[in-house]
Order: sequence, then C-alpha cells, then structure tokens
Amino acid sequence: MKGLYINLQRFLGPNTGVQKKIMQQIEGFRKAGIQMELVDSVSAGFSESSRNPFRTFQRRKAIFQKASDMDAQQRVDFFYTRYSCGDPSFLAFAKQNGSRIITEHQTNEENELKATGEKIRLWMEKVYGPRVLREVAAIVGVTDEIIQYEMSRIAPRSIPSFCLGNGIDPNQIPVRTPPPFDGTRLNMLCVAHVNTWHALDRVIKGMAEYTGSTRIFLNVVGDGAILPELKSLVREKGLGQNVKFHGVKNGKDLDTFFEANHVAVGSLGVHRIHMQKAAILKNREYCSRGIPFFYAFEDVDFPENFPFHLRFPGNDAPVHMQPIVDFVK
Repeated sequence: MKGLYINLQRFLGPNTGVQKKIMQQIEGFRKAGIQMELVDSVSAGFSESSRNPFRTFQRRKAIFQKASDMDAQQRVDFFYTRYSCGDPSFLAFAKQNGSRIITEHQTNEENELKATGEKIRLWMEKVYGPRVLREVAAIVGVTDEIIQYEMSRIAPRSIPSFCLGNGIDPNQIPVRTPPPFDGTRLNMLCVAHVNTWHALDRVIKGMAEYTGSTRIFLNVVGDGAILPELKSLVREKGLGQNVKFHGVKNGKDLDTFFEANHVAVGSLGVHRIHMQKAAILKNREYCSRGIPFFYAFEDVDFPENFPFHLRFPGNDAPVHMQPIVDFVK
C-alpha cells in the first residue's frame, strides 16, 4: 500500500513539535508496511514561512499541485493530511481525490481562528471547510469532542471517523536529571509557540498575587504573536526579574532549560477556543522528558489520578502558585 502525507503547515524548521510529529507519523506508517512519502512546502518550492494570506494560498496551491504530480507519476492508495483550514485549492483537490483523502484534526478550527484573530483564514474555513470535509473519505480526531464537532459540520452526511490521541516517540527525547528543590526557589518552564490558549497571563497574574515564602520564576522558551502582550503584563505586574523570555531554543540549549526547571507549564486556556478536551503534544514531551507539568483541560491520555501532573480549572482566573509549590515538593 502506498500513501502520501500532505503537510500544509508553514515550515518553521525541523525541531517544532508539529514537524517532529509528522516525521514520526511517516515513520510509523512505514513500520506498518505502508510506502509513505511526504509532500510539504519545501518539496513544493516554498521554504519561506510567510503568514501573508496571498503567499499562504500560493504555498498551499503549490503543495496540492506537487501531490497531484507525484500521484500521476505513481498512483497512491490514500492521502493523509493534518487539517488546518479549507480554501479553493483544497476543495479542488478534494473533489478530484476525495475518496482517497483522510484528514486529521487537532482542534475546533473555527474557534481557534476566531481566538487568533485570523479573519481571512476564518472566512475561508467557514466557506470552504465544510465543503472540503463533505468530499473526504474519513477523518481522524485526537478527541471524541473534536470528531463530534467535525461531523456536525458535514451533517447530514456521515463518514468513517477514528479517535486517536496525539503521540510522540519517546526514544527521540532525552530524559532530564531533575534539579533539587528545597522550597526556597521554584523554576517554571513553558516551551511553546505561545498563543492565547496557552493562557500564560493566568500564570503571570497568579505570580503577582502570590504571597508565600518561595521565590517563583517563569522561563518562557519559544516565540509567538502574543509575546508583546505578555511582556507588557509582566511590566505592569512588576515581575521583570521573575519572568524571562528566552526565544526559540533547540538541541542542547533546550535540554539545559529542562535540567534547570522544576515544573513545566502546559496549556491553561483551551477553554478559550471552546474545548474541554485536548491531546496537546507538549504534555507528552514534558512527560517523556521527566518533568512534572500542570495544565487546565481534560487530556485524553492522562487519567485524573496520574501522579505526574496537576490539573487546574479551565477558566480565566489567575493560577494559584501554592498548589504548584506543594505539587513539586
């Protein structure tokens, strides 16, 4: 059996969580005996990472054209793609190949696009998303909540669906040596392409309200469009010495942060995109790294009594620091 993995994401380098997962998925397909190849922005001649809507449309159109060319040279049995949003090029491709397309869904697309303020992509998704999904053969969702959402968009049509939580290859992730914790200083780490659903504002506000004896620090590793807002909030709360933004780190540089921090910050604002359940990749990396973590949603792969995590309510209230101090102890 032959398959083609269509990656429509912007290429942000080989070390992003999404890029790593896609490569691990392709390896998983191959181990299962499927001849799986990848077509992405790089193979289609678009190595830039521009978010310009016109360039985005050109990139996606080029990727679908590359997929069609590869299929014409050696016909594949199915196409697999991590869904992001619909557009005219996706619809055209789906109309031609829908009976061979499987889409994978990580989120409630419309609500996420509303939260990020991407008006053009949101309009595209509203207009083209349901039309694309009515053409495809099957969908995969990382939670049953997401599957129900996607199926509601194509009703009354019904197509096969499968719930499969996110996964990573722990063999590719080094296990850290945890730093000692004596209760005097707590180092928290957030590694992310930071967006509204991470809700780091909840952590910053909680740090500002904390009156305990433990000195608390937050290290943010990564980039993201909302970083200026978070930096402004840090200044407003007078936490410039306690919250540091380090930019993107990879390899040994990233390993150093995991070695130096006691606990990791997961997503605390999934409710902002109207979701209660999720299967966030970062939780799996934190767990594989051997660093305890906290978050605010129902993770489909971590039961409530799992001892390595701490779960907060999914709301916009400041995150209280004392339970985290007690958790790390």
